[in-house]
Amino acid sequence: MSKTICCHICGNLGDSLLLTPVVEAIRQLHPESRIYCYGHNPQGLSLWEHNPHITGIISHPKEVLSADPKDYRRLVNRLDKTEVIISSSVCNRRFSLQEPRRHVLEVLCRLVGVDFSGQRIGVYLAPEDETFAEKTIAQFGPKLALMHTTSFSCRNKEWYPERWADVVKEAASWGYKVLQVGVAQEQPIVGAINLLGKTSIRQALALLKYADFFMGIDAVFNHATNAWGKPAVVLFGATSPDVWGYSHNINIYRGLKCQPCMDLLLNACQVRKCMQQIAVEEVIQAVNPKSSGLVMGESTFSPKIINISAS
Repeated sequence: MSKTICCHICGNLGDSLLLTPVVEAIRQLHPESRIYCYGHNPQGLSLWEHNPHITGIISHPKEVLSADPKDYRRLVNRLDKTEVIISSSVCNRRFSLQEPRRHVLEVLCRLVGVDFSGQRIGVYLAPEDETFAEKTIAQFGPKLALMHTTSFSCRNKEWYPERWADVVKEAASWGYKVLQVGVAQEQPIVGAINLLGKTSIRQALALLKYADFFMGIDAVFNHATNAWGKPAVVLFGATSPDVWGYSHNINIYRGLKCQPCMDLLLNACQVRKCMQQIAVEEVIQAVNPKSSGLVMGESTFSPKIINISAS
């Protein structure tokens, strides 16, 4: 008898992407099952469009969702018997303090009883997404980098706009144009091509696929680089690359005693020593394709993260 498996898409966009390898593993274990993704965030749900491992997407108003699994079951009572329910944000919070050294993909799979065997983050672009990216690349290319610098879930993840501007200026001296993606409320970085609020999340991910490399912080695009092994330089402050990083990236992390702090402080840290200690020169060296060894990666997950840490 086939099962109906429901995946609650909640939390941030990165939380949504992190469940794609989990659902792929569930599909491999239960090939005949009906797998539905449901939630209230249109952007989070849009990341599941064209995903070959799910049966469908169900949108619900925010006010009817709660943390009670019984409510999840009531929401899908028009489906057949529900055997498994997983929630991205619930899974993330459960493991973050209990499993501080295991990679998030490994732990999320284990929490729902499936094996993690190196599945990549899944991003499935539509033809119109690809066309948008191709036209944008033709307009600004050929040497392009993608940049994302803001986290609304945790400000402690963020570096400093003036320092990003210095990195963008240096990249321009190598012939690279930097496309800054995000929402309109984010602060534009001087020297970058401002695409804030001018793309959908799917269009921005398509740009990531076709850009030469990515630079930014630990947020949704950090995880999306794993879909294609896209080379990236990612700055870590409130979170650890041991848990949230990928081996094909250069992950800059100071490794201070107070790190990681996301599940303890969120936005409460007024010092952000971890980000203050990341120098512009350090990031420029990491981004520079002639000195950093930043190349297209083949591995999908490894505990041997490349860290540039405090001595």
